[in-house]
Amino acid sequence: MARGFDIWLAMSLMLSAVGLLTLSYALPRADPPLARISDIDSMSLEKRVRFAGEAVRVHSFKGGSAAVTVTSNGSELEVYVPYNLAKSSNISSILHRRLLVEGTVQYYGGRLEVIAESLEDAP
Repeated sequence: MARGFDIWLAMSLMLSAVGLLTLSYALPRADPPLARISDIDSMSLEKRVRFAGEAVRVHSFKGGSAAVTVTSNGSELEVYVPYNLAKSSNISSILHRRLLVEGTVQYYGGRLEVIAESLEDAP
């Protein structure tokens, strides 16, 4: 009887470990909740964020990447758009469009900016 219990206990512990490993892998990749630009601050550093706003300035760099200023409700945030994403997003046509941005918050030049991982039209 004790041996059968030990087998079930071991199987339960292994199943729990697999579940925890799966959660620890999946959670960082889940879409972050939609935030307001004004809520993104130094406490957001190195975290993934998702927000919506209007592209009011677009600066394309020689290498093909871009910097986009996004505003919403009086707050603004710089978004760095890497080459691959700028190319696939047709970056030259996003000025004055409402965008949904997802990326990681970083400091650059003493200011907060988001390194975009996803850039699409906001609903």
